[in-house]
Amino acid sequence: YLNIDGTLITNWDGVVPEHPTPMTIAKLLQNSSNVGLVQVGQRLTHEQFVKYLEGFGFLEPTGIDFSHEESATIGTPFEEKRPIDWANMYIGQHLEVTPLQMLTAVAAIANGGKLMQPHLVREIRNPDGTVVWTAPTQPKRVVISETTAREVRDLMVSVVEKGTGAQAQIKGYKVGGKTGTAQKYENGVEKPRGVADFVGFAPADDPRVAMIVVFDEPAPPGYGGLVAAPAFAALAPLVLQAMGIPPETEEAAG
Repeated sequence: YLNIDGTLITNWDGVVPEHPTPMTIAKLLQNSSNVGLVQVGQRLTHEQFVKYLEGFGFLEPTGIDFSHEESATIGTPFEEKRPIDWANMYIGQHLEVTPLQMLTAVAAIANGGKLMQPHLVREIRNPDGTVVWTAPTQPKRVVISETTAREVRDLMVSVVEKGTGAQAQIKGYKVGGKTGTAQKYENGVEKPRGVADFVGFAPADDPRVAMIVVFDEPAPPGYGGLVAAPAFAALAPLVLQAMGIPPETEEAAG
C-alpha cells in the first residue's frame, strides 16, 4: 500500500503482501497494480503528465461531428491539486473522461502514436451511390513515437494474454487492451456499484478496430476484466468479420 497524506492506496484486491516483490511495467499492467503504477506516475513531473493528457486529447472535446460533446472533468485546477489527487490520476481515477476520449487515445497507441480525428460518418453518398464526401483521415498530431507506441501495444497485448484482460481474448486474433474499474460517489459517499470497462484493439500487430465497452453500475464485484472484457470478446469478432478482416490463424478460420 501507499500512504499519501493520510490516504491509503491499495491494489484492487486490497491484498497487502508481507513481502512485496518487485514488478516490471508489464507485470504492473497485467495485475492492474495501483500501488506500482502510482509510483511510475510519481516519476513524472506534473508538467509532463499534463502534457500527455493534452497530447492524447483528454483536456478538449474530440471534435466529432456531433453537437454538445463533453471533454474531461478535471475538478480543481491542476495547480491546486493535492498529492492524493495526482496519485489517483495516475491510475485513472479523479480525472473523468468520456468513453470517446478514452477510445481516441487508445486508438492513437494502436496507430503508431498518431492521434486521429474521430467521425461518426465515414462517407456520404448520393442516391445513385456516388460518394460526395469522405471523412478525412489525416492525424491531428503525433503524441508519442512509433517505437513507444509499439512498446505500449505489446504491453497491452500482455494484459490480455497474461493479465486482467484474459477474458477479452478472441480466437484467431491477437488483442491488446486494458481493463478499468472505478468507484462512483454521490454526495461524497461511495456508491455500492461503480463503472467497469475494457478498451482494446485488434488485430494487435496491424490494428484495424478499436473498441471500448463500458458497464455503468454492474452487479458486484463488477470488475472490468469480469464484465466488460467478455463483452469485448463477443462483440469484436462481429465487427472484424463485417469489415472482412480474416482471422490470423487457420484454426480460427476453420
